[in-house]
Amino acid sequence: MSIGLVRHFKVLHPPTGAWMTGKQFDHWVEGYNQAEIDTSSYTAYDHIKWDVCLSSDLYRAAKTATFFHTGSIEQTERLREVDMKGVGPAKLRLPYSLWLVAARIAWYYSHPSQPEGRGETEARAAAIISQIEEDYRGLNVLVVSHGGIMKSLTRELFSRGYQGDRFIRPPNGKLYIYNK
Repeated sequence: MSIGLVRHFKVLHPPTGAWMTGKQFDHWVEGYNQAEIDTSSYTAYDHIKWDVCLSSDLYRAAKTATFFHTGSIEQTERLREVDMKGVGPAKLRLPYSLWLVAARIAWYYSHPSQPEGRGETEARAAAIISQIEEDYRGLNVLVVSHGGIMKSLTRELFSRGYQGDRFIRPPNGKLYIYNK
């Protein structure tokens, strides 16, 4: 059994250079979730046949999946990226990059401002891998998702004895294969 992980292609929704409030950051994230993707970095990986393809139901991942798998693609919200929300006082203004850092720190410490905490994300990743192992035993499964959840999925795969490449921040459109 092989499990492949791919992060969606680059999103065509550049960050604004302006300082923004938490609400403005939340609005920017909504736009990011609906933006088009840049498929110019696509590289064909013809050396493995995928029996099953699972994808996040967010547009950027679902569209990316069509480049890597020609058969049916099962979309699920369980493979969505960890949601980010602006934190702090309503009038606080920060650059985009600091909002990202603040949201990820809040997620890491399971701050109530975030829709999902780190423990919940790790439990979601464990449930996803368990479902893949139960439902698709012996098959090659491709998962097209997002960087944050991919990190949790990879940690879970390694904890279950899978072998494959490690990454800190997965590049868009790169395939990582894990075998047991």
